[in-house]
Formats: sequence, C-alpha cells, structure tokens
Amino acid sequence: QDLSGPGLVLPGCGAQDAIRDTLKIHHDSSLAARGVGAALGAHATDTVSAELWKQLGETAGSETLPIHAHLAQSLEELERAVERHGVSPLQLLADQGVLDASAPCLLVHSMYVTSADLKLLDPAWH
Repeated sequence: QDLSGPGLVLPGCGAQDAIRDTLKIHHDSSLAARGVGAALGAHATDTVSAELWKQLGETAGSETLPIHAHLAQSLEELERAVERHGVSPLQLLADQGVLDASAPCLLVHSMYVTSADLKLLDPAWH
C-alpha cells in the first residue's frame, strides 16, 4: 500500500520494494520447481493510489502475475474510493487497467459492489 488507512506498512517494505521482491520470487525457477508461486498483493482500493494500481495492472499483464486484493470490503472503503476518485472501488480498478491485464485477479470480499460493477468482471479472469 502507498496511502494511509487500514493495514500496516513495515519499514523497508514500501510498494516498490514489495513489487521487486514479488518479481524475484516469480522469476526464481528453484522456487517454482518446489511449487512456490507469486502474486501481486495490493491491499485495497483505499490504501493503494490510482497510480500504483495502474503500475500493478501493467506489471501483472507483462509478467503474467495474478493480483490478489481486498475489494469493497467495507462501507468506509467504498466511501473513500468515491471521495478520492469519484467512482466505486471496482470502477477504479477498471479505470486503471487492472481488469484488462492478461492475468487473473482474486478480488476478495467484494461486499459493496453494484450490478454495474459486476458487469465489469470477466468470469475467466476475475
């Protein structure tokens, strides 16, 4: 995460550090041989900036890495997304290209989504 809010960022574990470390795991053939895989684990739409979501979508697509994120898990997250970006959490991901990445997304919780939001999803990827 790169915005303040729920969740914890440990010293030395910023977003770019986490992406770098995730890519190291992803490219390590000895880990893959032992069944270890990687995913981009952004926290949630209220703790990750639009710019970082865009980067994560691009990285997921170019590296064929899945994205795991908490999405629309609380009314507070929904309100923060609308306040900051003028859209729902799911629409924010769509606007930043995350849903277009050629990699699967596991969007957990998704309690505060609308029918319009659900139409943004492709069951083959999300």
